[in-house]
Amino acid sequence: MIETHGLSVRLGPRAVLQDIAFHARPGALTAIVGPNGSGKTTLLRALSGDLPFTGSVRLNGLPLGTTPVWELARHRAVLAQHTPVGFPFTVLEVVRLGLSASARPELTAEEALARVGLAGHAGRLFPELSGGEQQRCHLARVLAQLGHPTGPSGPRWLFLDEPVSALDIGHQLMVMGLARRFADSGGGVVAVMHDLNLTAQFAGSVALLADGRLTRQGSPEEVLADEPLSAAYQCRLRLNRAPVQGRWFLPQMAGGHEPAGLTS
Repeated sequence: MIETHGLSVRLGPRAVLQDIAFHARPGALTAIVGPNGSGKTTLLRALSGDLPFTGSVRLNGLPLGTTPVWELARHRAVLAQHTPVGFPFTVLEVVRLGLSASARPELTAEEALARVGLAGHAGRLFPELSGGEQQRCHLARVLAQLGHPTGPSGPRWLFLDEPVSALDIGHQLMVMGLARRFADSGGGVVAVMHDLNLTAQFAGSVALLADGRLTRQGSPEEVLADEPLSAAYQCRLRLNRAPVQGRWFLPQMAGGHEPAGLTS
């Protein structure tokens, strides 16, 4: 489990996160949503131990801030928004970088590439890939790092920062399905998401940020509702249900960007 108490982050003179009480459980995909600048990526980086913070964060009982990075690497892997590769590595070489964090690799680089739909691309140079292919290559790298969703020391965690931002709709569904299956198999997934409809479809828990504060966390039904979303995004949103299978979605309302207090 991941738990925070009084988590705050300052970047220079600005308080980016303030007094965050966040939790994520293995067996579920926890989505972090909110408007631009609300602190989503900062929260993910703090949770993964990649950013200094005040307060407390525990991952599988380990206190972040005092746990060595090599030890954290056995429990969690991080897919950042942008991971530049400065050398002409092949796709296979990039994925194998993830294996260096595993004492006993449980997943080969080739198996990880197949899971993200890049089987047969191992010999290509990474810089020659499209943006979406590069994103999936890095996802294969973090999958190779973790191996199985669970291990001798408990659940393993995927931290994903906008994992489908460069992908077409088919690959978005593939990646989100992969993340959901990782969680269903006992691992934990924490993902920064912009697409609220994909969030509604795949997340088991949702944390809503606004202005550096956690305004609500709970099930998708509790968080992805008209009032909290409209207040956070400062525009009018209304939950709807699709006629097929009753799945719900959030269409953009007419009228553009308006204060949330306006009612029709």
